[in-house]
Amino acid sequence: MISYRTTILLAVIFAGLAVYLYTIEVPTMEQEVVQQQEVQRLLPFDYREVMELKITTRTETIQLSRDDRHRWSVVEPIQAKADSREIGKILRALEIGKISRVIQEDAKDLSDYGLGSPHVIIQLTTNGQSETLSLGDVSPLTSTLYAQRASDKQILLTTLSVRNFRRKNLFTFRHKDVLFFDRTRVERIQLQHADQQMTLQRVASTHGPTSNWRFSDPFEGPADKTSVGLLLMALEDLSATGFIDAPSEKEALLKRLPPPLLTATVHTGQRGHLVTFFQQLELPDEIYAITSADDPIYKIAPATLRGLPTRVFDLQDKRLFGM
Repeated sequence: MISYRTTILLAVIFAGLAVYLYTIEVPTMEQEVVQQQEVQRLLPFDYREVMELKITTRTETIQLSRDDRHRWSVVEPIQAKADSREIGKILRALEIGKISRVIQEDAKDLSDYGLGSPHVIIQLTTNGQSETLSLGDVSPLTSTLYAQRASDKQILLTTLSVRNFRRKNLFTFRHKDVLFFDRTRVERIQLQHADQQMTLQRVASTHGPTSNWRFSDPFEGPADKTSVGLLLMALEDLSATGFIDAPSEKEALLKRLPPPLLTATVHTGQRGHLVTFFQQLELPDEIYAITSADDPIYKIAPATLRGLPTRVFDLQDKRLFGM
């Protein structure tokens, strides 16, 4: 009987401990973990909620803005399309970054941490909140950055890596794609050289679902779809290495440029995407691309045009029997 009562008593005790752990201890521990994680966060909001981003370095200030369709634009010092991928890298780094340690509360002397004149100041704004984060020197022991938030003035040792924030400039955040089209939807290609022009049409294949390409000018005949694919891929991936934005600079450059090396137009549905390539005679390593009078003049890498299939023979189907 004593053994039976002891068993019942132990069962009651264990049941009570289980109820205590489930209703009090575990929720308390979970709350402490959540609070600790919130304390370690650098940003008081989700990085995906950021609508405006202002980055100030020791040489320039860049203002970026996002619309409701998640498209980023450069607002200052110029107005231009922004590279959402580069902006995303900055925001994700801030989201992942944590506070390793609070060095000082409301510090007065910031020079010891490089925060008297910060290397980078990042101001983030959502629809209802904002935060400003100043980034200073690299910690000598951890190779991560000292930082200070405007909201609490604490000197923080963070897990942020210097490579994610240094050497960022206006060019970093500009959208560098020259043309915007999907090569799988191209129906017609026009190429114009100084001495020849040609037109290629996409046609249905008689031997499978993959379409083929044919010349309609200067002759009727099959084209090499692999070479045409390489041409379209190169045009779709065309990337700027620099920009000329000021109207006065664009006008002065246009006066110095010789006739174009090549004009390419790719047609998708009812829309044509045109780009013209120029090369300065006195500077043969500088290639320029122009898409319209409203867009900047793009500098592109000289290697972009080398080996590009743009002549009739390059794009012809060279198979003897077409098999």
